[in-house]
This record gives sequence, structure tokens and C-alpha cells, in this order.
Amino acid sequence: MSPAGLRYLDNVRSRAGSINENYARELLELHTVGVDGGYDEDDIISVATLFTGWRIDRRLDFVFAPRQHDTSPVSMLGWTRPTDGDGMEHGISFLRHLAQLPATAENVCTKLARRFVADDPAPDLVQTMVTTWADTGSDIAAVLRSMIGHPAFASAPPKFNRPWDYLVQTIRSTHGRLDVTAPGTLRDAIGVIRDSGALPFRWPTPDGPPDVADAWLDPGALLARWDVTVRIVDPADDTVAFDPGELIGDALAATSTPSAAEVVDDVARHLRSAPATAGQHAAGGAVTGWEPDDVPDINEIATMSSLIVFAVLADPTGLTR
Repeated sequence: MSPAGLRYLDNVRSRAGSINENYARELLELHTVGVDGGYDEDDIISVATLFTGWRIDRRLDFVFAPRQHDTSPVSMLGWTRPTDGDGMEHGISFLRHLAQLPATAENVCTKLARRFVADDPAPDLVQTMVTTWADTGSDIAAVLRSMIGHPAFASAPPKFNRPWDYLVQTIRSTHGRLDVTAPGTLRDAIGVIRDSGALPFRWPTPDGPPDVADAWLDPGALLARWDVTVRIVDPADDTVAFDPGELIGDALAATSTPSAAEVVDDVARHLRSAPATAGQHAAGGAVTGWEPDDVPDINEIATMSSLIVFAVLADPTGLTR
């Protein structure tokens, strides 16, 4: 039981005689059977009753408070409170019951496939994961192995990065270094995270950041990513220590006289493990003024290095993993 979840969803205030339904509603809708999982308002009230007294203490650790627990008989989604045991045991028993329901398997496996494979995952992939879930008693490791071993995983198109993933991937792939012990750097780093829309625990609704590209492709969200990318690759901004010349040198080490197109390709392979897309090539040409067949000298490449890296990272076709 997550103390943060109990606090965020007001279960810390739910007690016998004064139940709060927020945690129960989101437990069913988001984390187990899903919005179409076959429950109604009476079920939500019963679940909320079952979890009265599940709280956190002053150290933010989970505690069960028997005196605040409502011991009323409850029955929901095929589960009935036993006549023996205590409220803590009953809650755990119900959670285990929820984990084995087919609707929970369908809902959670779909979310996992959407997160790691595709915005609209193949039904056969989800069904394979659901079958593994049922066969293993909801063993998540086994479910993930079945997902990774499915043909749809190997053939999946790139997934659009959520802001936090994009930020971490970009810093790592550029060999950026973030020294939060330097004066002012931690404040600046938090600003970069905030501006990218990736501050932890700040999503305004309990469903969390979306896992589909359409949610992040509006002009405002793309502009925020571009601003963050500029801060990472700009040598004049020391929030993230980054040497574009070093990166360009690593990427081009095996190519003595590359064309402009090869420069962009090499940088894209270094940053994204794949040749540049048509959009990245177009962006590279736009920021450098080079035609694809031009052969810039090493000084020209060095001068344009930050812009080339920015073009590869910032083109929408490159904001994927």
C-alpha cells in the first residue's frame, strides 16, 4: 500500500462513519479492473468501507488503525468479507482477489503494452500477456517476458517519449553532465525539469502522464521540449555540461570527409541508434544551410555542431525512443 497514494487520494481521512471514496474509485478505475470493469457506485462505497483506517503516520509510513476501521459486512466484484480475521487481512485478501480478475489482467496488460510497445497495441500481444497473467497468478515479470518475446515487440514502431523520458535520454545520449553540487545548478536543473513538464508528482490528475503521442504533440508541448533541448546543447548554458564538438568528433571518427547528409546521419546514430529521418535531415539542412551533398570541412562542422545536435534531437520524428 503506497503511503503517497493514500495521502494523495484522501484515504488518510477515511474512517468509520465518514468514508472517503477517492482511493477506492481510483483503485478500481486506474489500477485494477478499469473503468469498464463491471463495478458500480455501491461497489465503490463497499471498497471505501473496506479500506477505512488504512492511513499513514507522522513519518509517512503506512499504518492500519483498527479503531477507525469500519467492520461492516461488504461484498463486491465477487468477493465477500470473511467473518474471521481483521480489517488489515481483509483488505489484503480483496487486493489479491482484484489481481486475479480477468478485467484487471486486461486493463493492466493493455497499459503495459501501450507503455512499452505501441500507442494502440496489437490485440494478439495483449491477449498473450493476459494469458500469461492468468497462468502465473499475475506474475508481472513473466508478463513482461511474454511481451518482450512477442513478434509485435520486435516490429513495433518508435514510441514518442514522455517529457521525463526525453529529458533523461537526451542528457545520457549527449554525454551531458549535471553537477547538482555546483552553486545554483540544482535550481537550474529543477527549472529544466519543470519547463519540460516532467516534475515528479505534479501531474494534476491521478491517471498520470499519458502514454500516447497525441498528448504531447501540441505546439506548446513541442516548444517546451525545444527550449529544454536548447538549454542542454547550448555551450553557453552550463546547467548541463555538454561539449557538442566532442560528440560530433565521436560520431564522425570513422568518416574522414563526410557529406552534410552523412554528418547528420552519424550524429543521429550516436544519439538515437538509427540513421536520421527525413525530418531530421531537413532540419539539419535548415539550421546549417548545407545541401545534402555538400562536404563541409572539420571547422565548419565544429562551428555548426550545436545546431546539428539540436536538429537531430528536436525534430518531432526524433523525439522517440
